[in-house]
Amino acid sequence: MAEPATQAPAADDYIRFDHPNVGYVIDGVEDATVRYGFDRDLQTGDRIKLLTPEGIVFAYAVVEDVWTTDLSKAYFDMTATDGRCHPDSGTMDLLGRLGRHYESESIHLDDEVTVVYFDVYQVGRLEDDAGHSTE
Repeated sequence: MAEPATQAPAADDYIRFDHPNVGYVIDGVEDATVRYGFDRDLQTGDRIKLLTPEGIVFAYAVVEDVWTTDLSKAYFDMTATDGRCHPDSGTMDLLGRLGRHYESESIHLDDEVTVVYFDVYQVGRLEDDAGHSTE
């Protein structure tokens, strides 16, 4: 969060977070997210908007890494191997949370997921020097 808001370039892409994950991101408890069926082309270095379920920007972040793996490996690799933060307590907790997020899908441990690492650089909407939203 070292960059002043007026110097940060606009973010074009986004990731939407459900409640209570919005709070986890703001509090630094979550800096990695696991997505099932993620079809967007995020790249390392992209600046993205972080949105509430209602589509309101609550933060901006830089994508640090994007990778795919089996769900069975995602939690260990992101937390133990790479030291990223995620609010789940383990692989089975992650499986249960994804099952609740994607209610219409039957998600299994051998399903491929996308993991996105991000670093928040601004909490709240970006504003110009006059205090107007840059959205």
